[in-house]
Amino acid sequence: VKIFSIEQINDLIDVRLALSQLTARLFVERSTSSELKMISDIFERIRNVNEDNFADSDYITSLQFFEVFLRSTQNERVYFLDREAWQQMRVFKLFLEHRIAGEIDVSEFNRMMFLQGTKNRMLLFDALSEKKEKLIFEALQQAALKSKQRAYETYQKFLGHQHALWSTAMIKRAQKA
Repeated sequence: VKIFSIEQINDLIDVRLALSQLTARLFVERSTSSELKMISDIFERIRNVNEDNFADSDYITSLQFFEVFLRSTQNERVYFLDREAWQQMRVFKLFLEHRIAGEIDVSEFNRMMFLQGTKNRMLLFDALSEKKEKLIFEALQQAALKSKQRAYETYQKFLGHQHALWSTAMIKRAQKA
């Protein structure tokens, strides 16, 4: 498993931020009414999902929502670059959570990711429905910046955990001496 530094995470977010304008423009220019209908149908399946009624399949449905949106730009490089950056960010967060907590419940991790993205999914869906480039761009930018914020928070938690482990080891060494 590749370990990412915070600088590499910044690079991933920079790619997503840079792609936001192009993605928004291409969606407005190239998406079809049938693709917009498909996006709407998918979104309706998860619109009212919350903490109390979340099911594992809702996370998969949210991924389908973003996949259809990105594919609607009809640009494979945009799709690939965005998905690659997203996946690498997910691996980074999973790695840190694993280092902090040990075993990871991936289902719970997916639930957390889904619930954290609820507000932005709604903003993006509304923007896509209106086919407004500026609104789509802003929703994508906001999602990337939120992802960066959460990655930083997880990284800080990881550093705190590492410091606690180091301090405990130092105290044990001092006690043995």
